[in-house]
Amino acid sequence: ILDAQCRIGLDEGHPKTASWVATMREVASRLGAREMVARSLLHGARLGGEGDAELAAQLVADIANPRLSTEAASILAADHVPDHPAATASG
Repeated sequence: ILDAQCRIGLDEGHPKTASWVATMREVASRLGAREMVARSLLHGARLGGEGDAELAAQLVADIANPRLSTEAASILAADHVPDHPAATASG
């Protein structure tokens, strides 16, 4: 649910998206859910989080999920310019 909430927040420019991404990363880290951590890092990269794109690329490379790899490639191929209106205020 957090992944979908973050994705929609990014797409719609919701002001709480950065907080949702941080919560997703914290929960995923505590659970040891590497794919969820990778997804949170990809969301963070879209917000302009420093180092998030590079960490996400490293994690995704070790996860056998073609869909995640495709999504990551699309996000990581961007110029790492935040696409969220609140990114400069929160990230």
